[in-house]
Amino acid sequence: APAPGGGAPRHSQTYLRRRRRQKAAVAAGMARLTGGSPDSAGAGARVAAEGAEAGAADELNVVGLTREIEEGGEGCAASIESLRGCVLKRSFEAVGCRLVQAALQHASSVVAAGLVEELHGHVSDLVSSPHANYVLQKVIEVMPAALSAFVAVELKGKGAPVSRHRYGCRILCRLLEHAASSAATMDLVDEVLAQARDLTRHSFAHHVVSAILEHGLVAQQRQVIACLMEELISHAMNRNASYVIEKALSHARDDDREKMALALADAEEVVLMAKHQFGSYVIRALLSRPSDARQRVVARLVEAAAELQGVKFGERVLQDMQKLGLITLSKPT
Repeated sequence: APAPGGGAPRHSQTYLRRRRRQKAAVAAGMARLTGGSPDSAGAGARVAAEGAEAGAADELNVVGLTREIEEGGEGCAASIESLRGCVLKRSFEAVGCRLVQAALQHASSVVAAGLVEELHGHVSDLVSSPHANYVLQKVIEVMPAALSAFVAVELKGKGAPVSRHRYGCRILCRLLEHAASSAATMDLVDEVLAQARDLTRHSFAHHVVSAILEHGLVAQQRQVIACLMEELISHAMNRNASYVIEKALSHARDDDREKMALALADAEEVVLMAKHQFGSYVIRALLSRPSDARQRVVARLVEAAAELQGVKFGERVLQDMQKLGLITLSKPT
């Protein structure tokens, strides 16, 4: 916490004890390497400990700068200015990335543009970082599309692999949310659509395919719908693809949504889907909106009510139907 009067921060006793333990561990490690005692590790241990101490002090400084920016006081502009020349370095740090995000959020457009320029040419590395990916997301969210376009430009040719990446999928989702109509983003989306069948089933990439349904251009959305329709039942009972179908049933254009809903309603496997761990979510999504397809599904499931009862996911479907006023379940006697 800051010292009274705005002086240097005072460390808590817990923090100081932790630093002493870290120093002791470093000394013991050096001793093992050198075959001597902790005391004989000497200069090497001291250098390592001093480095750790400097790192801790730097983190505290970064936290203080971040707080000043977020509070918007007199020191805000100076704190933002202190980032010049080290935006890239800070972006890869657990604490530093928060400082960069705060600066981008609160800086003037001219100053923010200057900070962002330091990231140019490094997007591939930033995307794969557990910390820097948040900086890229913030760039896309707060900067004008013309100034964030470099992100999509530098990812050209990597749309599919980036969509499969734990952090990369987030970047593509943000691009779709904030810059779907930019030429560079459309190129990346086309790369994803070229492998839509497999990416729809991928644990990370399916989020990107869902974002296309929600934010993409109409032609792109329809490509996703066409892909889903080719293997509709199989997709409906896949952990990841079923989520994409749910998104389609809520965000697709009316005619596309109705076509998909009717195909599901008329499928022989509709009762099987209702009992299935993932397929049941698709059926519940279909039931949530009034339509001809919903009436057909209700009729099919009422006939199979006895089959659904006693099955975990089937019972949830029946409960949803009752909550929606579509059926009345008899209470057990």
